[in-house]
Formats: sequence, C-alpha cells, structure tokens
Amino acid sequence: MIHLKMMIMIINAKRKRDEKESRKKKSKVVVVDTSTARFCDLLSEFGKQAREIESRKALAQERKLQILEETNHRERKKAEVELRIMVERNEREKKEKDHQIQIMMLDTANMEPQTKAHFEHRKAESFAKLKPLSSL
Repeated sequence: MIHLKMMIMIINAKRKRDEKESRKKKSKVVVVDTSTARFCDLLSEFGKQAREIESRKALAQERKLQILEETNHRERKKAEVELRIMVERNEREKKEKDHQIQIMMLDTANMEPQTKAHFEHRKAESFAKLKPLSSL
C-alpha cells in the first residue's frame, strides 16, 4: 500500500513537471509521455494481480474451513457411533446379568430331575461369572 502511494506521488510529480515544461515551451506540439502511460498500465496490472492473489487466498481459506468442518462432522459421527455401541453393550450386559440373577433365584425344588439338573448347572455357571466380579 505504501509503494502504491509512492508510485502515485511520483506519477503526479512527473505530470506536473511535464506540464510546466510544456507551458514554458508554449509550443503547439503535443508530447505523449509513454513512460507515464506505461507506468499506469503496470500499476493497473499490479492492482489486478493483487486482487487475484487475495481472491486465491480467500478460496484457499474457504477450502481449509470446509475441510475442517467435514473433519469435525466425521469425528462427531464417529463419537456418536462409539457411544451407541457402548450403550448397546451395557444394555446387553445388564440384560444378561438380570437373566443370570433370575436363574440364580429360580426355585428348582418342584422341577423334574433333568430340568432341575439343567438349571442347577446354569446357576453354577452364573455364580462362576459373578464371583470374579464380586472380588473386584
């Protein structure tokens, strides 16, 4: 920005000097200052390139933001899935534990010998599963 202001000041000073010289000569010949015109063209091109660079920077920033949002979305989805899996696992474990407790509390006194043996075996299995948990 400072360079741009300096360039404009230089152009204006050169124009004023050229105008003074032309008044002194008082000639009817019109002299076109090609260096000033060329400088204006270069200045215009420089501004155009600066705008293009800023535009590219803005696009890159937008892409970076979009990628971050997509990554954040994927991470959120992953956390939701992991939470759902953990909740389902806890529910299954609770149901299994409740089922084991029901088996442990089942009265086998009035059952047939085969059924009684089956449930006694299940009680022993349930007790074996619960015993390590109670020692913790």
